Amino acid sequence: DLLFTIKDTIKAFSSLKSESDDLASSLEGYRTQITRLATEKAVAIANSNRFENAIARLQGQNQCLSTEVNASKFEINGLNSKIKDATMKFNTLESKHKKCSCELKRVTEE
Repeated sequence: DLLFTIKDTIKAFSSLKSESDDLASSLEGYRTQITRLATEKAVAIANSNRFENAIARLQGQNQCLSTEVNASKFEINGLNSKIKDATMKFNTLESKHKKCSCELKRVTEE
């Protein structure tokens, strides 16, 4: 009877040892997976930071370009105003020139 109990104990121990080895193997697999995932996470964080920096840099460039566009628009408006003034002066002078030409023609014909 004692021999049977010892055999059962050895059998149970052997079964527990096998289960323990299987669990240790599984744990090692999970440890490897966790390490790999942690590395992937670190790469993803680095990429995210790089993209955020690029976005900030582009936003700064966009702000500079917007300022330049606004300055150009202001300059265009000023030039449009000068063109309008010059056109009005030209039209006035052209009208005076036509009157003078007509007057000159009339005088020379008399």
